[in-house]
Order: sequence, then C-alpha cells, then structure tokens
Amino acid sequence: EISACLVGSEMCIRDRTIPTNLGAAIAAFEAGDLYRETLGDTFVDFLAHLKTAEWKRYLSTVSDWEDREYSTLF
Repeated sequence: EISACLVGSEMCIRDRTIPTNLGAAIAAFEAGDLYRETLGDTFVDFLAHLKTAEWKRYLSTVSDWEDREYSTLF
C-alpha cells in the first residue's frame, strides 16, 4: 500500500520525495544508481544533457498565461 502526503510544495510517497519539476527530476535521474547500472553512464549522461537543455529552453519561454497576466502591467 502506498501512502501519499503533501508537505509544503513537495509531494512524497512513503519516504521518497517526488520531484516537483523537470529540473529536480533530472537531478534525481542523474544521481540515481538504477538507470546507471541498467543503461550505463554514457546513456544517462547523454539523456540528462538533452533534458537539461529542454528544461533551460522551457524556463526561458514566456507562457501565454504570463503574457496575458503581466503584459498589461507595463
């Protein structure tokens, strides 16, 4: 049985914290042993590099909501 909880802005299942954004998920993926042992360091490093680039592009983008919310203020 899985018990879930919400603590502040972090969600957790049992004693594990679930990443709340792609950046945190990438960090957890890179730090974990399961995929490194299964797929190898080269694959994990390459995928983490690709996903980090994706995350940086996402963070540099202004969403439609942000545009509507803030464009009328200035």
